[in-house]
Amino acid sequence: MLTKKRAEYDKSIENQEQDEMSPRCEMFMYMMHMWVVYALLDWVQVEESTEASKKALKTFIASDRADLGSRMNLDAIGLSDSDESAITALREISEKQEEYLPVVQGRVVATGTKEDIYIIRDLLTSHGVEIKQFPQVTGKIKGMQQQIVLLNNTGQRDLTTQSDIYTKWQISVEGIDIMSDEQRMVTATSTIVSHTYSEGRHIITCDPDLGTEFEMGTSKATLSPPKGTSGDKATATVGFHIYPALQQVMSVGDLMHDKYPKMPPLSETDDFYSGYKFEIWEGDTLLAQQRVHEYVAKSHTFVLKGALSLTGAKGKVEAGSQFVVFPDQLLPQLRDSITPRDVKKGGA
Repeated sequence: MLTKKRAEYDKSIENQEQDEMSPRCEMFMYMMHMWVVYALLDWVQVEESTEASKKALKTFIASDRADLGSRMNLDAIGLSDSDESAITALREISEKQEEYLPVVQGRVVATGTKEDIYIIRDLLTSHGVEIKQFPQVTGKIKGMQQQIVLLNNTGQRDLTTQSDIYTKWQISVEGIDIMSDEQRMVTATSTIVSHTYSEGRHIITCDPDLGTEFEMGTSKATLSPPKGTSGDKATATVGFHIYPALQQVMSVGDLMHDKYPKMPPLSETDDFYSGYKFEIWEGDTLLAQQRVHEYVAKSHTFVLKGALSLTGAKGKVEAGSQFVVFPDQLLPQLRDSITPRDVKKGGA
């Protein structure tokens, strides 16, 4: 018999049939049985999902397609499009050792992680395939820059269409500061370090940044030649641009080869790092992160998909901060793979 207090409680809630120990033991055994059954069902589902994921990756790698490199990050796993023997070896390994392939997952679509990339690299090296260094680079930010687009004022043709003609010129922008609650008028000045003309739009990169974001369509800009040089001032209107934010464009300086001697040099190929993860660190603390949209090899400049996403940790993102760039997707998702590099390769 159970305790008197428990028996009284069962009686009060009309569970008198459970007043004896035997029914309670039977209920416990039944509950344990169902727990084991559902645990086994969950295990079976996980195993089926794992096998399906590995089989899908094997099928993807084995498919006879010329654009494998446009959907799989070959640079990350240490291969290249032109290395046919290594790609053939990858296909043979995935066919014969499917069980060792990574389980490629993702929040929305299956992209894989940095760990999955290392699994593929380890598979290749264990079979004697020679691969390139992992394309992760660490260094210091050289300059916090900002991009704006300039358009000719209505009825005027002040701006010259030759690219880079305004490099080293001074730019002064006056307009509404959209980052302030008061929407006040402000003026900011900087130096142009890059000028590109395309389809009627002048993309200007300033270093340092202007310190704020100006209202597009109404703000006015004045370009002045460097002292001691010929040239007339030019006026323009700030036009629409999808990458106008602060902490979105930055140039980087020397890499930290003293700390990471096996690190590869910065790529000299435009848009090599498109789709890669860009992080800012202070010691062991992650300050901010974002994904790379464009990479200008000549100036070692990164244009991010948006402003840096701050983690809230204590620290300041500025010139001199430590950056890390690395691939974190084995199969870059579509919205991240639509980059200038993919367009050139015909992958998007």
